[in-house]
Amino acid sequence: MPVRQGGIVPPTTYSNAVVAMALSQDKIVKSRNNEPITARQCRAARGLLGISQRDLAEAANVSLSAILDFETGTRNPRPATLAALRRAFEDAGVLFIPINGGGQGVRLRDPDHDAKFDHDCQSEKRAD
Repeated sequence: MPVRQGGIVPPTTYSNAVVAMALSQDKIVKSRNNEPITARQCRAARGLLGISQRDLAEAANVSLSAILDFETGTRNPRPATLAALRRAFEDAGVLFIPINGGGQGVRLRDPDHDAKFDHDCQSEKRAD
């Protein structure tokens, strides 16, 4: 059986979008901080966003049981599942704070800061 990029061999029944996402997964994970998130960070991030486990499962395209088991400590998810969860949270504006003397945590990205940053970047592009 041939192995594709990232070691993923998608079944032929998957849609093209799912296959493309699976094949590009390595690139996405490497482009972001790929530190694994903890169950506590997962629960806290959901709380900040006000979303359910089911909402997260849909947003990350992972099974609900994977999230339930992860958050309760029943089992550890696969690295690809953790990466999908992290990606979904970061896309929704969550920043993960690593263990850095002050302890791990999560916070929401400041939309005012992001808007100012986007405006400054556009101004610099016009100046070039």
